[in-house]
Amino acid sequence: MTRPPVPFLSMPPMASSSTSSRCLTASVTGTHNLEVTSYSLLEGMGVGKFVSSTTFSVAGYDWNLRFYPDGITDNDRKEGYGAVWMLASVYQISIAKRAGSDCRIARFVKKSDLQEHAIRRIRFTGNDSFKIECSLTVISESRAEDVSTIPVPPSNLHQHLAGMLHGVEIADVEFSVGGEPFRAHACVLAARSPVFRAELLGPAAARSIKIDDDDDMEPATFKALLHFIYTDHLPNDSGFGKDAAMQRRLLVAADRYGVDRLRAMCGVKLYKSVSVGTVVDSLEFAEKHHCAQLKDACLGFMASPNVLGVVRKTDGFKRLVEGCPWVLKEILDKVPRF
Repeated sequence: MTRPPVPFLSMPPMASSSTSSRCLTASVTGTHNLEVTSYSLLEGMGVGKFVSSTTFSVAGYDWNLRFYPDGITDNDRKEGYGAVWMLASVYQISIAKRAGSDCRIARFVKKSDLQEHAIRRIRFTGNDSFKIECSLTVISESRAEDVSTIPVPPSNLHQHLAGMLHGVEIADVEFSVGGEPFRAHACVLAARSPVFRAELLGPAAARSIKIDDDDDMEPATFKALLHFIYTDHLPNDSGFGKDAAMQRRLLVAADRYGVDRLRAMCGVKLYKSVSVGTVVDSLEFAEKHHCAQLKDACLGFMASPNVLGVVRKTDGFKRLVEGCPWVLKEILDKVPRF
């Protein structure tokens, strides 16, 4: 007799789940250098005897590095080993031989290696010293955290604000710079600049402001200023990274409107880009706009005899000395005297 087929029972699918966690282990690393001088005088001082470093701190703990010329135990002495001892779970110790070359060890080093090194040092320098470098890593207790969360995208607030600046649908203030119009939002400008706050929200608030060419503001500079006010970044096409003249104009604009972060960024760029071709203009600019750090960088750069000899022949230097005669004395005061 044929058995009837067993009907297939459809079961509801089991709900699946996926979770994640992360194990975090933090560490703090510190390095201490111990210089051992007159090594030849330390040989034979005895097993278990040592010279030590001063106490140094890593991760809130005090540590001490000890060097045993004849080893810690009799077995070390018989095997011909000296020892470097440190109470630590993770460390790296090296005997520095010379610049660019060192001998990596764990805890022990052959005395013959040290003696050979000492002989070479005496032969070439008259000094049989060497340095022990200890790089110590202290590992804290590991902890786990749950990472089964919805991924959060990075902030794009600056992109939305840039879109609002370029969209201008709800703009309520208009500027004219060199005949070119710019529309913006009074609340954003007032929040970012004390000068704009006074102009746009004060008793004599205006909604249409004309900035003349006499105000030393170009359309490209004002555009970059607005972009920074809205996004805290400079537009990629502003030329800010390479054009020293643009950096100077932006610094003036930032200073005028009290945008301190932009002013500092421009100062750093000018500071880093000082060269023979830009130093006179940058120094003249720093003197005029009271940029102390930029001025000091320019004076230090020009104090080099090779640089000063080239720069003094330029028309820009002659103009600088005529307009600011005290600057020449400040430069000469920084010229090294031998």
